[in-house]
Amino acid sequence: MLSPILPLEDFYHFGMVVPDLDAAMAEWSAVHGMDWAGVQHREFMVRQPNGVVQADFRFTYSIAGPPHIEFISATPGTVWDPSTAGGIHHLGYWSHDLVADARRLADAGYECLASYDNPDHPDGRPLGFTYHWLPTTGLRVELVDAARRQAFLDWLAGADFPAATDPSGMGG
Repeated sequence: MLSPILPLEDFYHFGMVVPDLDAAMAEWSAVHGMDWAGVQHREFMVRQPNGVVQADFRFTYSIAGPPHIEFISATPGTVWDPSTAGGIHHLGYWSHDLVADARRLADAGYECLASYDNPDHPDGRPLGFTYHWLPTTGLRVELVDAARRQAFLDWLAGADFPAATDPSGMGG
């Protein structure tokens, strides 16, 4: 049996793009009894097939999990565009070697849709996360650098959650 590109044990969240983050959190709290980590807001440059664009990014995760539920506020012109809202947007996996795993997905025909724009590596080497398109199912997968796992767990417990572009956000 072939080794999977994305081992199931690294799966940790379902991501959904929503038109109103606060309303989505309130609805899922009322219906499912979920509690949420503090809402994060980041502005950053994201590299996509159509070039580098500015993202105004708001998100949160359910405290319960894994798998966790991630809500992302719709952001026009990005991989989180309002046209992608509704239903499961992506499945999130920890990656122990983001560059190699992203390359394996791309080499297997799964187009890279987004990553932080990494000015230290103009060759497009990913930083922090990547999104890839699975054309048969129409679903995306997100690879998240496993170096962020402890910062993520600390955030779920109430700490700040530094951005991946912040050295303290990458486990260091």
